[in-house]
Amino acid sequence: MGLGNRGRSRYDGSVVRKRAYRPILFVLVAVGLFVGAREFMKTWFPYVGSDATNYEVVYEVPTGWNKERPGPQQLFRFRHPDTKVFIIGAVSRVVDEVNPTPELTTDGIAEQYIGVTKANFDGWTARRLEDETRGSERFSMIERAGPDRTTLTAYSVRGNTTLIVSMGANGGRRENLAKHLGDFRRLLSEIRFREKVYAAY
Repeated sequence: MGLGNRGRSRYDGSVVRKRAYRPILFVLVAVGLFVGAREFMKTWFPYVGSDATNYEVVYEVPTGWNKERPGPQQLFRFRHPDTKVFIIGAVSRVVDEVNPTPELTTDGIAEQYIGVTKANFDGWTARRLEDETRGSERFSMIERAGPDRTTLTAYSVRGNTTLIVSMGANGGRRENLAKHLGDFRRLLSEIRFREKVYAAY
């Protein structure tokens, strides 16, 4: 009688343990499937579920600079009265339910411009500078230098809105870029993005 009970107890215990492991196994399999599906979607359909919000850009004219009429593709254009250096801003928006280029983030677009410059501009150099992080928007920044021109370009991306702000000079005027770097970064730190809905045409 005692042996029979001990044998049944051992058998029942193993069954109980197997049944206890089933929920754990189920959870592990479910987590694995979820992670796998998420990585698959990120790799093959990166725009699905991405941020497609658009923003208007709020900015102020830098102190000591003159506001000039921007060109057709420009958001703003400022000129320093003494050095004649320009600061130009341009914004692009994609009005869509998805973000078609999720890889072009604030960092991604800067790295892309560095790659394009090195691959296609003979005699030019391109390098990342320190990000501007003092304001509500973070800007990545690169310096591109050629035989007769140097340009500082800052990028900030949120959702489907991309803002590009650049300051450049030719020839001997390039030394003025260092003088105006503080104004340039101050302008970036004061820029704000404000969410806005743009109608699709």
